[in-house]
Amino acid sequence: MEKLEFSQPKIPTVDIDKKIEKFYDQHDGASDPTILGQRIHYPFRYTFKTDKKELLSLLRTSNKVLKEFDDDLTKLLNEKHPIFLTYEEELKQVDARIRNMELLIVVCIINICENSIDDIIYEESTYGLKKHLFEAIDEIKNDIPYFSVNSEVENYALREAEININAVYCVCLALVKQSWLTMMSMANLKDQDDKHTRRDLLYVSFKLAAFFDFLYSALLVPKDCVFWDTEPTPEVEKMLRCYEYRDPENIEEHLEATKKKLESFDLTIAVASKGFRSGSMFKQLFDGVRFLIKYKKDKDRAKTQSQFFMTVLQEKTILRMMRFTETDLVKTQIRRGLDPIAVDKKIYIPFSEGDLLTEDNLDDDTCPIMIQEDLEMKCKFSKKKYDPTKSVKVRIVSGVDWMGVNWKKKKLVDPDMEPIEVKAVMIHIHGGGFLGGSSSSSRSTTFRWSEKLGIPLFSIDYRLSPDYKFPDALNDCWQAYLWILKYSERYLKLKPLKIIVNGDSAGGNLCIGIINLAIQKNVKMPDFGFIIYPSLRISPVHLVPSFLLSCDDQLLNSTFLKLVLQSYPTDYMRDNEHYLLSPGITPDSMVSRYPPMRFLIAGLDPLRDDQIQFMMKMASCEIDVKAIEYRYLVHAFLGQANDPEGVEEAKKAEEQGLEWVQEFIDDLPDTA
Repeated sequence: MEKLEFSQPKIPTVDIDKKIEKFYDQHDGASDPTILGQRIHYPFRYTFKTDKKELLSLLRTSNKVLKEFDDDLTKLLNEKHPIFLTYEEELKQVDARIRNMELLIVVCIINICENSIDDIIYEESTYGLKKHLFEAIDEIKNDIPYFSVNSEVENYALREAEININAVYCVCLALVKQSWLTMMSMANLKDQDDKHTRRDLLYVSFKLAAFFDFLYSALLVPKDCVFWDTEPTPEVEKMLRCYEYRDPENIEEHLEATKKKLESFDLTIAVASKGFRSGSMFKQLFDGVRFLIKYKKDKDRAKTQSQFFMTVLQEKTILRMMRFTETDLVKTQIRRGLDPIAVDKKIYIPFSEGDLLTEDNLDDDTCPIMIQEDLEMKCKFSKKKYDPTKSVKVRIVSGVDWMGVNWKKKKLVDPDMEPIEVKAVMIHIHGGGFLGGSSSSSRSTTFRWSEKLGIPLFSIDYRLSPDYKFPDALNDCWQAYLWILKYSERYLKLKPLKIIVNGDSAGGNLCIGIINLAIQKNVKMPDFGFIIYPSLRISPVHLVPSFLLSCDDQLLNSTFLKLVLQSYPTDYMRDNEHYLLSPGITPDSMVSRYPPMRFLIAGLDPLRDDQIQFMMKMASCEIDVKAIEYRYLVHAFLGQANDPEGVEEAKKAEEQGLEWVQEFIDDLPDTA
């Protein structure tokens, strides 16, 4: 099979100690920490050159550094320094996770090495004795399903299935990098005993702890996983026929524009992380202004504070921050900054109680009651006594008022009037990690899209985690979809010929959930899917190469991803992944029935490879699918396309997506 060659994207370099550069030069030249995920962008871009000997060297090096760091961290915890007291419980968990990682590394060494265990267990370079090994096995074997006790090899823990050596190698390489950076911080700490240096130690400690999840997951990666193959598979080659890469015309200008947007993000997070610690709204605003002035003058301090906050994450604070945009003050300011539009109204759609999803009926293929029977599913135009568990709030946005509704009097103009036919409507589902976002904060996007496309747009306000767990968010979207499908003609006098679903990130997940439910229950499917950097796998043990980018990602770092994985699914669903929760594992029998699908993918997105894998599934099922990867864009790039000074490449990506939608609309027959 002919080997496929692709160029690697340039990524801004990060200053790093010469010793680390030398170490990485010895390991295939990956001296730039931010390139650890990107260097193995796809299996057909990079061929692993490692072997078991090299991997053992990496594992042992990691284990040594971790043990040294663990000892120093334990001493510092015992000092009860004020900066540590705030995060004392979290740091104890970090220390425990680091100890667990040491044990995992020992087990990795045992399982990967083909020599007899006795030959290596006493080697000084393994930094462990047989007693340490027994303790590691006792602590880990019950947590990792692929480990078992084999009496034929003297009850040592050996994997039943061979470890995917490339996956473990990749994580260990990233682990060694982070270990060295951590040790550098420790060295600085010994020379400079101040608050900021100790805070930096907290930051790198939490980053280091994230690798426990990656190393654990690397042990569970199937040996035949396409992302760790060294040669392209037929599935990959088929996928490439409908997949396109795009680079900015001027990379330097793009990186500079991206840097400015990330600086704005850092400034916002830094100010909010300080302001939201206060009690009253007045105190929060006062502190916000004070820190805004401070951090505007010192961008480096703003970046440090932002990265620290997003890594050493406190759930209550981040939730307050993400939902700050839903306060009346902020919503009013957002609305004032937008150009006027003909329709921007909210309706409240009641649930059909018999159609609600639960953990027990996810596979029920019964046709929805709302579709089978002629129910009185009236929509409300007022939020009085609004109960999110009884109805779903939907914002209708349109550049043209079809005059079916008198919005001021909150009633139909004429109940007997003929419905207005439109070629299509778009159902928009916002992103936000299932934790935040709303139809209000998305208006800068939905207003613009409705005007450009000339169609009404329904934006769904689904319930957010952690207050509401799966499948509540999907229930809201599904109920709204069913109502629009059957009742928009009766209660809004609007008759769409086609339905387009659109969503970004978590919203993309929910869009595909709607398509899956429509297929499962034999209901009219959406006619077109326009999906943007979707979240496709909600699993705590799943690993693809791009996940490693989250260790250095400012917008979607590993701590935030972990928060999403913990907050959205119930305890049961975390252990029982389902295709309605994780569309990436949708069966081929369903995928083969999908409508035309279009995807925008960000090349520097930690979720990128899940999207690639889903693309391969759709391409193999021969559906009408196209995707473009903008290799230098980050997750949530839609936010970089919203303002006049945004990132040009993000604007081009958005224009491409709207062009796809417009082509679909133009191909539809004209309405009467």
